[in-house]
Amino acid sequence: MDSEALKQIRSQIEKGILGDYKNVISQVKDGASARQLIYFSIANIAGEYVESGYYHIYRGVLNPLGDDLLSLFDLAVDRLLEDGAVSKKEAKEQKAGIRKNIKCVG
Repeated sequence: MDSEALKQIRSQIEKGILGDYKNVISQVKDGASARQLIYFSIANIAGEYVESGYYHIYRGVLNPLGDDLLSLFDLAVDRLLEDGAVSKKEAKEQKAGIRKNIKCVG
């Protein structure tokens, strides 16, 4: 997926890593894989974006960029589930929670 949504998220992840690289190193030393950290970052940033209301056409309905961001969120959560970083229950709760929040803003 080479979308505007991915470009925006990538920029934020790069800023986060460069701005707080000591924390990233510490998390890797504590057992998190770099892959998991990236997927957690994607999920967190995409989630914040779609819950902001900025990517809504109107209340509860995302615009096309918002839909792409939600897809990235889902993909990141799915990959975290595959890696064993989150449980099936946690993944389901995260996906349900973000959709509930999307319905309330916009």
